[in-house]
Amino acid sequence: MKCIFEYTNYRTYLKDFYEHKKASEGYTYRDFSKAAGMNSSSWLLHLIRGTKCLSTETAARVAKVVKLTEDETEYFFALVHFTQAES
Repeated sequence: MKCIFEYTNYRTYLKDFYEHKKASEGYTYRDFSKAAGMNSSSWLLHLIRGTKCLSTETAARVAKVVKLTEDETEYFFALVHFTQAES
C-alpha cells in the first residue's frame, strides 16, 4: 500500500487501506466501523463513497484505527479538510 503522503484525497486513502486489509486479513467494513467506534457496519463504505463526512473527532478515531504516526495524522487531517472543503 502507498504511503499516505502520496494521496490527495482521504477517501481514496481509506479505500486503499480497506482493500489492503481485506486482501491480507479478511477485514470487513464492520471490523473497521467497530474499531472506529461507529454503530453502522456500512459507515466506512458511505465515507468512501462520499455520502458521509468526517468530523475532527471522527477523523482522530480513524487515524488511530489505521495507526498513523503523528506526522501522518496531521497530514490526514489536512486531507480531510481539503477533501471536504466547499471552495
